[in-house]
Amino acid sequence: MPCGENGILKGAEYATDKYQNKAEQEQNEIDKLGSIMDGYINGVRNEEQNDFFITTTYVGTSEMTVKVDTSKISEEIKKYVYIVGEKIKESENAEETITELEADTNYDITVVAITNQNKHLKGTITRKTEKRTYLYKNGDQCVALTGGWKAEAILDTINTGAVAVVPTLTFNSDNMQLYCLASSGQQGGSLLINNKIDYSSYKKICIEYTATLGRYNSASAVDFVKNKQQQAFTGYIYGPHACYEQPITTKTVAKCDIDNVNDFGIYIQSDKSNGAVNCNIYNVWLEK
Repeated sequence: MPCGENGILKGAEYATDKYQNKAEQEQNEIDKLGSIMDGYINGVRNEEQNDFFITTTYVGTSEMTVKVDTSKISEEIKKYVYIVGEKIKESENAEETITELEADTNYDITVVAITNQNKHLKGTITRKTEKRTYLYKNGDQCVALTGGWKAEAILDTINTGAVAVVPTLTFNSDNMQLYCLASSGQQGGSLLINNKIDYSSYKKICIEYTATLGRYNSASAVDFVKNKQQQAFTGYIYGPHACYEQPITTKTVAKCDIDNVNDFGIYIQSDKSNGAVNCNIYNVWLEK
């Protein structure tokens, strides 16, 4: 370091230049990192950040299918690790479906390809899951879509021997309550919507509910049923008996596959000797 007044000035200039150079380097690193993150967020391919490209071949309400473009991978891959939010799935396949995701949520998706030499290659994108389509939501009957909900004397034909009755339907602030107490023998009825809905573009119907039976046997039932013909539903989408073995006292979600479903209902059946059957419905929605 130079001595004297000139030396002090030159030393100060040297320190200033060094500080400025360091600040510029740090800013360049920040800009570079910001550019990379922008690429991640927008799903833009960037050879500097991604070793290969990934896409989604399906994005639904609670699941998505992620596919690796293997055309840019020259090495043999031992396995892939799919990371979608907090979900992690290992696979030998270059395409996998990740389930149990939250609806209407942005997810950072990363796939790590591990080679036979344990080299890690990576691809990253961001995707958003679809929204739920509600048929009933915490007291809202979603009338624009459903036309409202109603109770009718419609049986489930799988439960033979019952007499059709109109169950008691009560609309509460955050749920609708379906209740049936047989006056003699076995009696049952259903909860359903007024409008006809095209279910063909959906994969699942989901029901959040609680349910209790007076006594748990095959004569009492809470079932989620499908395909009404005349005055009866002809099959289950979830069952038999949503609470056959024990009461459902905490809110429970039943996710039901709805392939080839034309109509949907909630069936309730009581046996006089076994007491009342009660079901509270909090939410009903469709998933793609």
